Amino acid sequence: MTIEISGGAVIAVATASMDAAFADCTAVVAALRAVALDADELTRPLSAIRPRTTVDAEQQAAIEARLARHRLVLATDRLEAARGALRTATDLYTALEQALAGARSAGGRVAAHTMGAATAVAPFSLLPAAALVLVPAVLRAAESVGADASAQDLLGAVLADAAVIDLIRTVSGSLDEFTQGALLLPLPIAALAGDGGSGVLGREAVAGMLLAALTTAGVLGGGAVAIDRRPRESPRPPASLEDLVERVPHGGDEQIVIERYADGDGRVHAVVYVGGTRDSQAQPWDMTSNVAAVAGADAGSVRATEAAMREAGIGRDDPVVFVGYSQGGLVAGRLVESGEWNTAGLVTAGSPGGATPVPHGVPVVALEHDEDVIVALGGTDGRSTAEQHTVVVSRSVVDGGSGGGMLAGHGLGDYRETAAQADSSSDPALAMVRAEVLGGLAGTRGVGADGWTATRVSADGPRADAGSNR
Repeated sequence: MTIEISGGAVIAVATASMDAAFADCTAVVAALRAVALDADELTRPLSAIRPRTTVDAEQQAAIEARLARHRLVLATDRLEAARGALRTATDLYTALEQALAGARSAGGRVAAHTMGAATAVAPFSLLPAAALVLVPAVLRAAESVGADASAQDLLGAVLADAAVIDLIRTVSGSLDEFTQGALLLPLPIAALAGDGGSGVLGREAVAGMLLAALTTAGVLGGGAVAIDRRPRESPRPPASLEDLVERVPHGGDEQIVIERYADGDGRVHAVVYVGGTRDSQAQPWDMTSNVAAVAGADAGSVRATEAAMREAGIGRDDPVVFVGYSQGGLVAGRLVESGEWNTAGLVTAGSPGGATPVPHGVPVVALEHDEDVIVALGGTDGRSTAEQHTVVVSRSVVDGGSGGGMLAGHGLGDYRETAAQADSSSDPALAMVRAEVLGGLAGTRGVGADGWTATRVSADGPRADAGSNR
């Protein structure tokens, strides 16, 4: 299935293409004005020819040359006017995209606050609304997977339903406003306590409360982490998005791979690949780190990746491209957000990217599938696709009757294919960001690569089971 590329949030206007057309018009106008000046110099002697009763060839040439010059000046003026109109239209479209995205976000926050307050007053008041989404989704899922499907496939089809994905994305992105409403805080006070104010009841704070509650209840764990380094053969520099996604660790013990390259001046460039969540709590790529990373707390997976980078010798000034799949994208986003590293680019696949704000100017390519519930869990607030250097590449990967389990839209193999399609795209916004991410690695040579395995350390020493990938 084909990909969709967005660099603006609500209205899919190719403002990058309009900017490119504006630049082309500017160049053409300058060239035409130069030609007009040359034509003026050439026709000035001809204009001195005195009119005659009978127009001969020389007189006719003078007249036609002067007319051609005037037509050229007129065309230049019209193109100049079109250039100005194009610039104005581009600015208006960009402003409209940002305004509508802001209005949509504000409306979602108010709705979430209202639903939270309604739940506090009448705990079951939202059940009818949820049923309007979930019951049709279950019926559609049952029809698509067939009567012989397993319960896991049926649940996977429900989770991949577009309406359910939208519901999960909305709830995840508005959990803090819902909590503020459930506490019956008036909207003005809630706004002051949210991310736009003090942050006391903002998204990260609410996630932190959830982390503390689940840890106290013994549902989530934690603790120190240990890392083990395994040298690898130095590969060729990655030259495409597909190369980057293909090298993300998956299926083995390693959660991190770090490649180092040197350019002609001897400067070191690094690519850090971070894998996804695993089932075992004997290692830090677990649900504890998922919740902690969303909360901006001390996530074991983030800590382990930082330790691996330092042990690999990556300095603060060395350009780093981060690549993450699933939880790995969340880890990579937190490392980029920290400002501790010289980030040259960020590529995520199947990651809850909306949970992590990325600093302005960092080139980001986010690969997302329409049916991926992990992506939906990130909500929408953290990442602005109106940002010039952020491009989201999305597509549908689940056929109606394909089944595929609970995380049917989340497979790394499907994301490799999405990356390959993104490499083949001629979209100018994607091409620009793709070049920014990969450009620094062109012409470099490999100088080292290592895989890293992280484990949680108990009082009795590290535990060995690394768990299965997802």
